[in-house]
Amino acid sequence: MDELVGTENPRAPVTALRSVSTSPVVYVELPGAHHAFGLFHSFRFEALIDGIEAFAAWVEEGKRAIRGTAVPDPRPGRGRQA
Repeated sequence: MDELVGTENPRAPVTALRSVSTSPVVYVELPGAHHAFGLFHSFRFEALIDGIEAFAAWVEEGKRAIRGTAVPDPRPGRGRQA
């Protein structure tokens, strides 16, 4: 648990935003992570970055599917139509 900010503090605005947002609202609690855990490289930091990248890719893929444009694949020689 964060020693500076209790978990109930960020939960309230997340709940409020979810009640009015038409877009995904994502909130993640990382058990055992300290308030400034991202200042130092760690497995928790890597997991957070991986999650952010996966979520951003999911959002972008959804936008491209709506537009009907190709979804690029960063691997050489790959790619597909949405």
